[in-house]
Amino acid sequence: MSSPYQPERNPELKSEPSTEHQFVQKAVNLIIQWSPLGGSLGILAHSILQQNWVIAVLTFPVMLVTVVWAKYTENFTARVGDWAGEKGKRDADSFTSWLDQIDQALRMQLSGFDGKFLKAQSSACRLCVTDNEVPIPLGLTNPDLDDVYVPLQLSRDFFRSRNGEMLPNLPGLQRRDAEALIEAAENRKPFDIWDILTRLQTSPNLRSFAILAWGGYGKTTLLRHLTYCYCTRPHATRRRHQTPEFIPVLLMLRTWRDEIAQPDPPSLPDLITQHHIPKLPGGKNLTIPAAWATRLLHSDRALIMFDGFDEVADEQRVAVSRWIAEQMQTYDRCTFILTSRPNAYSQDYAAERPQLELKVEPFDEDRREKFVKQWYLAQERNAVSTASRNAADVEETADRRAADLLAQIEQRKELADLAKNPLMLSMIAMFHRSLPNSQLPTRRTELYREICGLQLGFRPIAKRIDLLLDAEPSQKILQTLALAMTEQEKTSIAEPDLLTHIAEQLRRLDEAVAPAKWLAQIVQVSELLVKRDEDYEFAHRSFQEYLTAVELKEQQEAGEAQVLEHFTAEFWQNTILLYVSLLQNPSGLIRAACGQGADAIAFAYDCCKMNRRVEDAVKAEVNQLRYGRLENLLATGQWKAADQETFNLMYQTLDRQWTVKGLLNYPCEDLRWLNDLWLNYSNGRFGFSVQKEIYVACGGILDGKYHREAWETFCDRVGWRQEGKYVYYGKLTLDPLHSPDGKLPCGDGCVGFGEVGVGLYLLSHRDL
Repeated sequence: MSSPYQPERNPELKSEPSTEHQFVQKAVNLIIQWSPLGGSLGILAHSILQQNWVIAVLTFPVMLVTVVWAKYTENFTARVGDWAGEKGKRDADSFTSWLDQIDQALRMQLSGFDGKFLKAQSSACRLCVTDNEVPIPLGLTNPDLDDVYVPLQLSRDFFRSRNGEMLPNLPGLQRRDAEALIEAAENRKPFDIWDILTRLQTSPNLRSFAILAWGGYGKTTLLRHLTYCYCTRPHATRRRHQTPEFIPVLLMLRTWRDEIAQPDPPSLPDLITQHHIPKLPGGKNLTIPAAWATRLLHSDRALIMFDGFDEVADEQRVAVSRWIAEQMQTYDRCTFILTSRPNAYSQDYAAERPQLELKVEPFDEDRREKFVKQWYLAQERNAVSTASRNAADVEETADRRAADLLAQIEQRKELADLAKNPLMLSMIAMFHRSLPNSQLPTRRTELYREICGLQLGFRPIAKRIDLLLDAEPSQKILQTLALAMTEQEKTSIAEPDLLTHIAEQLRRLDEAVAPAKWLAQIVQVSELLVKRDEDYEFAHRSFQEYLTAVELKEQQEAGEAQVLEHFTAEFWQNTILLYVSLLQNPSGLIRAACGQGADAIAFAYDCCKMNRRVEDAVKAEVNQLRYGRLENLLATGQWKAADQETFNLMYQTLDRQWTVKGLLNYPCEDLRWLNDLWLNYSNGRFGFSVQKEIYVACGGILDGKYHREAWETFCDRVGWRQEGKYVYYGKLTLDPLHSPDGKLPCGDGCVGFGEVGVGLYLLSHRDL
């Protein structure tokens, strides 16, 4: 039988305590329990012997309490002992685990895996190509990204919240960092990605952001540049930009969308180790240390980049967005960047979104000039031997050819508009160098046509390769393929399906050519069609869109019926714009499309701008319909909706770019139309002309520049500021009965465009 003073053994302990341990524990229990009794019992006995009955009576209760204490401590000490034992066990386990982590970290450092991973990741990002490569004409090379990269300028729109409200401080940024960015915005200083990453040093809560831009604006190239910098020269990158230390992981969503969208998707660590790393150059030969990705993601050293949310299939986007959000929440110490085209992100990203949404601005003249000069220098250096690579004549040749290209762009507005898009600018440069001394095409469709001609005609001739089919039938097969993929809203096709399509088209053309041989040759020689993993796709989505447009045009009535059927479908919009630009007179198509509702009318306006041959009467009709929704909102007193519609219309008119030059030269007819509608339905109280009068009365100078005192006084007068602070757009009172004259229109465009506002530049318009 066990001693009554031995504590009950914890059933979770795996081994019995030793005999010595039991003896010590019992001795301690006895001392704790009965030491008070020894003192009180001695005093009681002494008092009885001395016949000191008063002391004896007083001591007796103390002795009883002592007995109770002994009984109490019997279980108390047992429980305390159990707790201490368990805590010691846990602490020992934690210490052992910590030693294990130290051991694994040392093994990882000694194995040099970080360096091996960075080398493999950088190899995938070295050349100046996007994941959707643009075909390189004969005699040209893909230069190193380092040689030609030009930092992209980020839009100031990110000073608004997701709801379009003006933010007094960027989410997650310390106040001093936000003020620095706002000051830079007011001074028209450009932002690039390094400005944001630098703020992570003092604002670690800013850990996720989305970069939004239309196709060809360099989203993928931006991520490749970040990856390459951190992989190849991490210490120099940190010193130069004052950014945190990062190990970059660049994940192409178009590659991993099927794995992520499945019912039981892999975790981010599993995606990195089991899928991403083996796909990198040399990645299959790497031995990945245990839990390497997990430890990286639980540190603050991971820069995780998800590229191309818009390239995820429509039916997969909800699942993919939820997976991304889950990874951001689970690994909240990482820095995450997501890229997408705006429509896909705004419509289909269903989960919790990143903290910031940044927009890429078009190339300005400075960036255009810098890119062209760097690109030409890289091409000329690659064209000569290594020994003379830095020779003065090489640089002189590059400068001369770059100057000729820049002069053509500057002298022709159509080319200048195309050159705002980095992809189109690189294509213009390639065409210019391939055919020196020739005049460049001025329209997108002409440029695509010439490049297709180069790749299918001139390129094989120059390489002395006899194609199985001439350029014309080869392009016809590519056109029908592009249309078939567009009809299914896909940008890739499996090899068996592709070979079936090619065989069918060869039968229609009555050509006795093996489909597999034609496919292999067209991939090798033209590079208009490329293989990605197990599927095939066009070298860039824009080529699929162009070839689809050409095929639709050749189908005449059937093609136009297809265009009208898909007129408001997002996937089709670039294709339709190219189709419209190919038509001699698209007036009938545009008039027919306007009967499909407000979205179709808005897109019809874009189509009118793509083709100058649209009849003036049709343009006027579209414009009138375009302002119809605004007029209806004003007539029914829906002031806030009318305000937002006003700036939506303006944004579209300015080709979706808020620029000072664009505002100062806003189309006169459109501006008067907007202003007259506001004046008419507000009884002369609201409108841009009313605001202009108030601004001048506040001391404003109509020179298109920011005069802080006059602007702030004006904002106080019209109610955009209260007590010296700008008011959130969502909290503005937009009721004419409770609003001062000139308060409307305001919208994101005035209160939300930095603190300065679109209105400042718009009010300086010469025809207002």
